[in-house]
Order: sequence, then C-alpha cells, then structure tokens
Amino acid sequence: MMAQLQFKSKIVWSILLLGVLITTIRFISHNQAFNFSLGRIRSYFAYQQSWDMGSLSQEETAHLQDILSQPFHYLNAGTRSYVFESEDKKYVIKFFISRRHPVGLKNIFHYEKKEKRWQKVMKMCNAYALAYQEMKEDTGLIYLHLNQTSHLNKTIKLVDKLHRVHFVDLDHTEFVIQERVETLLDRMRRLQKNHDIEGINYSLSQIMKLMEKRYQKGLRDQEKLSPSNFGFIGQRAVQIGLGGLQKGQNDQDVLEMRAKIDEWFDRQRS
Repeated sequence: MMAQLQFKSKIVWSILLLGVLITTIRFISHNQAFNFSLGRIRSYFAYQQSWDMGSLSQEETAHLQDILSQPFHYLNAGTRSYVFESEDKKYVIKFFISRRHPVGLKNIFHYEKKEKRWQKVMKMCNAYALAYQEMKEDTGLIYLHLNQTSHLNKTIKLVDKLHRVHFVDLDHTEFVIQERVETLLDRMRRLQKNHDIEGINYSLSQIMKLMEKRYQKGLRDQEKLSPSNFGFIGQRAVQIGLGGLQKGQNDQDVLEMRAKIDEWFDRQRS
C-alpha cells in the first residue's frame, strides 16, 4: 500500500515538473529578451533611396567610430526592436526585429505572415528616416543605417540578456544609434520623490513645446501616444519612440499628450 502511494506521488510530481518545464520553455521561446539572435535582426531589404541619409562629415565619422568602439549590453526589447546600451551608458543602439529571409521552401508556408511583419518593419524604417531628416536633434538620433553598405568596416560586440556574446557586422545590418535618455516617467518619479514641483512643471513644459514643434513641422504620430516614448537629454526633451511618425498634422496630439501626463500623475497620487 505504501509503495503504491509513493509511486502515485512520484507520478504526480513528475507531471507537475513537466508542466513547469513546458511553461518555462514556452515563456522563453516567446520572450524577445531571451530570443535574441543575429538572424532575428537581418532583413535582406533592397536598397531604398529614401533611407540614404548621405555621407557623414569627418567629425561625425570620428564620433560614430568612437561610439562603436565599445561593447553594447542588453537594455530592453519590445515587439519591434532590441535595444542595447553602450558601455559608457551614453548611447543606445536599436536593431529592428524583422526575421525576413529570401523566399524558399522553408518559408513559403508562412510567407503571408512574414510579409505582414516585413511591411511593419518597412513602415518603421520610413518613420525613423523621416525623424532623422526632420527632427534629428529632437529625437536624439546620432546615426541611421537602413541600407546595406560596405564603408563602415565595423563589427561590434553585443552582450545579450543571457550574457551571451554576439558579434554584428554593421555594414549588413539595419540599426539606429540614439543618445541615451532619462525617460519622461523616470524623470517624473525622481522629481516627485524630491518634491521638485518647479522641475516637474519645467519638464512638462518642455514636452509640450516638443509636441508643438513637431506639429509645426507638419508631423504626427499615428500610433497611440505614450509618455514612455519621450525622455530627456539633460534638460532637452526628445521623442525616442519613432515607429509611428509620419507626415500630417493632428491638433489633438498635444492635448492627448497632456491628458496622458495628467492621468499618470493622478495614478501616482492615489
């Protein structure tokens, strides 16, 4: 009798452990942070004239080489990009998640799904190109590399969330370099903790000026506005989430942003 109970107990524990193992594997396989690989950031895009940002000056080239001379460490990941932080914590490099490969037998059955994902990446690249041309200083953009090239001759070291090391040939990879920012929400939390009402009001006024400046340039964000897409470089407000930027004006953007900030503050007070 005792032996039967022990046997049943082992079966139950084995089933529970198997369930935990399957859940863990599914979580890791669907979590972008754990799924980073070079194949996920290579898209095989054809050359796009609108993505050609022209040559850099000697000073800009030297600055870029200095930035890329250091390792980059995993910072965060979303559904659209992986973000790595430079070792000196002054810059970030973004790689778009595309997973687009040349059409073949391996991919033909999922072609439609892959094409939709590819179109989203194309749309995001167009948005970043527009931001680089129209709002470079107001987005913290340092360098935009959306077409494959041969002049960079640079391979950088990436350290992912699992501390695995990857070496990326930048000539054959789409990437964006931006200045590292203090996010709007982080700044608001810090100022609120220090009871710096003047600092809070000043920071919010800078965000609103940025929104108005964007509106005056004839640009709008077609995606839902979020305070997480904004931040500060020193005292300068910038927009860091650029995937929905497009030509066109929406006079509700400024009011919507103010409403979202007020909503966030209300949640913090409650």
